[in-house]
Amino acid sequence: MIDKNGNEIFPIYQLIDLIFDLDYLSSSEKLLLIAFMRFYNRKTKRCFPGLTTLSCCTGLARKTIIENIKKLSKKKVIKVKSGNRIKPNEYSLLFIGWLDTTPQTTPQTTPQTTPQTTPKPSKVKGKGIKKNKAKKVFIPPKKEDVILYFHENSYKTEIAVKAFNYYDVADWHDSTGKQVSNWKQKMQSVWFKSKNKVRNKIDGADHFKDNVYIGTPIEDIPWMNEDKAGSKDD
Repeated sequence: MIDKNGNEIFPIYQLIDLIFDLDYLSSSEKLLLIAFMRFYNRKTKRCFPGLTTLSCCTGLARKTIIENIKKLSKKKVIKVKSGNRIKPNEYSLLFIGWLDTTPQTTPQTTPQTTPQTTPKPSKVKGKGIKKNKAKKVFIPPKKEDVILYFHENSYKTEIAVKAFNYYDVADWHDSTGKQVSNWKQKMQSVWFKSKNKVRNKIDGADHFKDNVYIGTPIEDIPWMNEDKAGSKDD
């Protein structure tokens, strides 16, 4: 089938048959590809569904969807262009191009070798040569780590959970869309405020006191027990 712009359109059953024939994909990966096809734009040859939308369509958990997207990208079935807190990821469905059965002859050309030049280290006046440092990879903390850090500094548990959820849902990007590089520094600058301190009234006056959970194992904290109980019910 050819559309008005001269582009070839493949029937949906051909695309589904192709997905089912990909034996090296798991059932959840195939289901995710079918969900991508629902939002596929023939003009741009891309789609932009969010994780919540994909979860509603497939019934898969967000964590499973993220893992499958990484696997499909590694297997070169799709191509992912990462988005941010405001703009979702952009997906190119590479497998659709595999249906083009028109034989194409690619002229064989001798690969040209490009001479490799070693980058010169930048010099800083008065300080000699500046060394290129390897960029640190940010590893998001667990909820328990954030709660424990708040406890150690005598801040409320509910504020710790609120802070963790705020950044976790945004894939650890702040309100400006910038990637968080040091989560402890971010907690100190944004969330460590006097109103979030644990207080106790003694002799008619407010005094700061140490968090009652400091030194207590995470599993013995009531807040954490409620969180675990809620996850079991779900």
